[in-house]
Amino acid sequence: MGNSVPLQPTKSQLLNIAVSFASLMIWVSGPTKLAFFTFVDPAVFRNIPAYQQGLGLTALYYWFPAVLAYLVLVLTPVGSRLKLTKRNHRSLFIANIVVALYLIAKFLASTIEGGGASFAVASYSIVIFYPAWFLIIFTFALIAISSIRLRSIDAEDIPPNIGCLMGRRDWGLVTTAFAIPVIFGIYLGYGDGTAFQKARASAPIFDEKCKSAGDEVHSVRNGAKGVLFRLGNSSFGYIKEGRYGSRGWGVLGESFLHRKLLQFIEFQRNSRSLKNGENVIFFRKDSSESKEYRVEAPKSEYVVIAKDLVDDQEKSIGLSGRKVEIIDLRTHEVVASSTYFASTMQRRFCGFAPEGAYSVRAFIIRSLNLKPITK
Repeated sequence: MGNSVPLQPTKSQLLNIAVSFASLMIWVSGPTKLAFFTFVDPAVFRNIPAYQQGLGLTALYYWFPAVLAYLVLVLTPVGSRLKLTKRNHRSLFIANIVVALYLIAKFLASTIEGGGASFAVASYSIVIFYPAWFLIIFTFALIAISSIRLRSIDAEDIPPNIGCLMGRRDWGLVTTAFAIPVIFGIYLGYGDGTAFQKARASAPIFDEKCKSAGDEVHSVRNGAKGVLFRLGNSSFGYIKEGRYGSRGWGVLGESFLHRKLLQFIEFQRNSRSLKNGENVIFFRKDSSESKEYRVEAPKSEYVVIAKDLVDDQEKSIGLSGRKVEIIDLRTHEVVASSTYFASTMQRRFCGFAPEGAYSVRAFIIRSLNLKPITK
């Protein structure tokens, strides 16, 4: 009988209701997320370790809503007007345990690189999280019906100062519940060596360096037979308002043969076997050959090189930058140059990026006016 009689909830039952409310709020976290990223750079947030992201989002979407809901239930007449049975209490408690275990599993999975573990945990949400979520909704509906049908407490019967129901211990627990994530947030924002601290340190340096970014064409050329490559292909994509959406690096040269833009490509490798100083070995690959072969000296018309424009200290705060140059090997003249900088902390990019994309490959094709070779 005692399990089915709706009664005014105790503080532990109000806490159970508050945690259940927070579980529901996870699925309507859009406005909270929008407000959060209004003040916090999402690019910088993605650069912090995965486990720190998990803790931060748990505090934002789950911890804070639970504490705030509990305060509302205890400090206002809302809590005293609710009526629930012991069965309701047990149902919410079981659902909260399931949700908590699921969130802990997701957090632990996020610390494993590759994303496979997170996907595996998420795939079980339909049989773990969703049933718990619907159990909370169903139980809340029962509590609402009981509270409406059994309005046995008039407004004048409710204590005028509900806050007196909370003792020092209660306030201490609430204060601690707020303080822990706040301290964690302050550490993320201002701790030495954190992503946010690096982002603040790199921003003015990046802005200053960007003044020299861009492409320069010193001499117009129309095609080439071969190019000597002394660098890889750096690329940035989906650039919008100075922020890049993707970044890549790859081998530079092969695509020029596949697209028939060059007759041959050349590159060099350092040789540790040679003892007479810093020697290099040159290799060549023709469009008609499937394998590279060694040559004594390059016969390319142009060489593409890169100069690093950031020092080790600037690299430590997430900055990168290079000046790519195309040099005529016959006259030693700089034909064209491309200077770009990037900040991994803020996913910022500056340089000549037509149509929202930048790559060393595109710069070479554009500068040498390369077109498919037709016989």
